[in-house]
Amino acid sequence: MLSAPLLVMTLALAPSNQSYRVDVYAAGHLDVTTGDDNTNGSRELGGRGGLGVSIYLRRLADDDAPPSLQAYLQRTPVLHLDAGGGGSSTTWNDPVPHESASTGWADVSISGYARWLHAGAHVGVAYGTGHSHLYAPGGGTVDDSWSGLTIPVDASLGVRWRDTLVSVGWGVSPTRSALNDVPAGFTVPFWGGARASVTTVLQRRLFLDASVVVLENGAAAGGDVGLYPGRRLGFSAGIKGGHQSHTDNAGGPTFPEALTNALDYVGVGVDVVVWASPNVYADLRYDFEWDKHGSGFGDSLSSWVTYYNTLSLGVGFRR
Repeated sequence: MLSAPLLVMTLALAPSNQSYRVDVYAAGHLDVTTGDDNTNGSRELGGRGGLGVSIYLRRLADDDAPPSLQAYLQRTPVLHLDAGGGGSSTTWNDPVPHESASTGWADVSISGYARWLHAGAHVGVAYGTGHSHLYAPGGGTVDDSWSGLTIPVDASLGVRWRDTLVSVGWGVSPTRSALNDVPAGFTVPFWGGARASVTTVLQRRLFLDASVVVLENGAAAGGDVGLYPGRRLGFSAGIKGGHQSHTDNAGGPTFPEALTNALDYVGVGVDVVVWASPNVYADLRYDFEWDKHGSGFGDSLSSWVTYYNTLSLGVGFRR
């Protein structure tokens, strides 16, 4: 075992007294999703990759704080851009059903301070396509294709006292979905999207964050904690959970009762980041989420469970 002095030396990373303008980060994700609908389980295997660039609008100094916390502690204004894409394939125990999908996204966000006031804004675009080969009602099989376009937009405003930031935000995600190339317009599923969060750093080593989000007919909450025993190494863990539902009253004469779709979920994640030098780092993260879906008319709801597992590996470089 490492002795205490040797452990301290291993985690130590002397400040370089350099300053940085850009942080470039690349990450790959492996996604494994399994579903249990009580009749025929599914398995989805997918992968994603992305590249992000953070531009420090005021140069970031490498001081004695952990590099992962420096931008927050120094109240550095940041312009962030990222983009990526990926694909997935879903199969069932039965050999016939099969689905494949691909997606791509791009985002831009900006945040900064005016003395004690913090503000941020974000806009993104995500596009996905898919194809399925499934059993048709009454026998035989049917092939379908679909596409979807989502444009999330949100903004936040907060106040900062020392190393504690309290902020509120609001956002919407206009979405357009089309089946078999049938033209479709944009819809906004829910006009709420309000959120609030509290973030703080204690002793320049312990990061804490808690948040709540308003969802349609429900809400979600989450929390993260990050511990940096030295400048070179950091650990973090998070938990989240929520409930939401959507009711469509346009059932028509065939289904006069309202159609309800509901979702309950719980998720956890753990992460470790290692800084090889003041400007080179890598992180490894694992996330798990349990979802319970419900759908049906009136009081008759069928439910199924989905399990999401994501393993991510990223590397970054500051200059």
